[in-house]
Amino acid sequence: MHEDHLSVIARLDCYRPIFEQAAAGIERDHSGWSILWNAPELRAIAMVGVPECITPHRFHTAGLGQSDCPYPLHLAIVERLARGGASALMALPSASLSSSAILKLGTDAQKDRFFAHYRSGDPAWSFFAVTEPHVGSDASQISATLAPHPGGGWLLNGTKTLVGGVAVARSGLVLARHADTDAPVLVIICDPAEAPGFTVRRLPMHGLRGAGICELSFRDFRLPNDAILGADQRLPAMMILSQVFERHRPMVAAMALGTLAGLLDRLPPQKTLEERQLHKVLLHRLMEVAEQIASGAAHAGQISLLKLQAVQALDGLKARLPDLAGPTLFSDPVLRRLVRDAGAFEYMEGASNIHKMNVARHFAQQPKLEIVS
Repeated sequence: MHEDHLSVIARLDCYRPIFEQAAAGIERDHSGWSILWNAPELRAIAMVGVPECITPHRFHTAGLGQSDCPYPLHLAIVERLARGGASALMALPSASLSSSAILKLGTDAQKDRFFAHYRSGDPAWSFFAVTEPHVGSDASQISATLAPHPGGGWLLNGTKTLVGGVAVARSGLVLARHADTDAPVLVIICDPAEAPGFTVRRLPMHGLRGAGICELSFRDFRLPNDAILGADQRLPAMMILSQVFERHRPMVAAMALGTLAGLLDRLPPQKTLEERQLHKVLLHRLMEVAEQIASGAAHAGQISLLKLQAVQALDGLKARLPDLAGPTLFSDPVLRRLVRDAGAFEYMEGASNIHKMNVARHFAQQPKLEIVS
């Protein structure tokens, strides 16, 4: 099955020059992504995750011969387009990580409110705010609070950091701690820039600038009564987060592998035979894990191992670049940008030590072999 996905997306290579152009433009101005929006096929790909009953950019217009986009195909697309620039890919309008949680747990009213800005077909973004300064994504240390407002609704207070796309987003999810129960909750935010008590600051970035990483703060930010996602269901917020991250980690692996392929295409083939074979193996492993995730058969340890191996392969090539590229490393602007971007994937969706622990837990839980003498 995954061979079909890998073959059908080869036609996307025609967009590689425009992705390289957009990624270069983003280095100077974040709006450099906008040249990608001129292509109807790329608009359809960008809106994967937004219900087709909402967005006018339907996937069948992507030119890949399919009416919808299954998860393995989506990963194959991400890997292929990232070869031209993961930075440009991340800058495209999208529903980010939030859409799967909203679609799974949101009420009809919450879904309508969250996706309202996608109906016109104009560029629209969402964000997913979990990480906090000094504590990362450790939910046991989350300090953002959601407290009842005396006049009804809620007040949100706290600071989130390393949040992608929030400077242009008009909807998103924020992890906070319920002031009364102390339980983690996910709250829906819409049009934050239009309400008092919200500030956003772009963070300086060396690579992968299209991610638009920001820090945002809420100070007595007012929210409606139905702001809590899944409030009427007995599914803990951390379980939702785990499912969202496990589905997104292969996306990070796909972007890392696409960046690896982009680097390899600018290096001498005879000097990079081992790396090219490793990329091929990991790309097929990506498709296998994607199919397992789509069928509900993947384990967290398998997903972490994939992400870990993809990033290690990229970091290994990056360490050899001075010898492999020589003076080209200084004269090729695309190569230099890919090198800058390559440094970002290790940290995205959990640093390597987190994934090593996930892998260790996975293997520790496997049935032990019994040696019969």
